[in-house]
Order: sequence, then C-alpha cells, then structure tokens
Amino acid sequence: MAVIPVDIAGRPYEVRVERGLLPRLASECGARLRKRRVPIVTDAQVHAAWGGTVEASLRDAGHEAVWRILPPGESTKGWQ
Repeated sequence: MAVIPVDIAGRPYEVRVERGLLPRLASECGARLRKRRVPIVTDAQVHAAWGGTVEASLRDAGHEAVWRILPPGESTKGWQ
C-alpha cells in the first residue's frame, strides 16, 4: 500500500492508496472512527460508484455513513 503523508500545519494526515482498499475502510481507519455516525463528503458520481461499498464497510463495523453528496464538476470545488 502506498501511504502519502500530507503535512498541513497542525493537521497532518495520510492518504492511503491501494486496489481493494474501500471494503476495508472501517478497519483501516480503526480508532479514528470515534463516533457511530461518520460524515462523508463526495460527489454524485463517486457516490454512485463506491457509496455502497463504503456504507457496507462502515455498517459492518457498527458505524453509520452520513452523506453530503455534491454535484459533480468544477463548480463544487470551492467554498461558494
């Protein structure tokens, strides 16, 4: 698995890249999932392709996905 560190001042995090990773989402996140409800922001196309996989992984680990689904495209890539 490729692990890419992102060094944002005060809030560093990792991006993990690997084929077949999403079905293991809940186990990969481990202790980071401290609450039952997990907020997820995505666009409609990504949700259509992978939403079920993400939801199943979280559900099987006792969590609930709470979706914010945005329209696809450049218009949603800003704070407006």
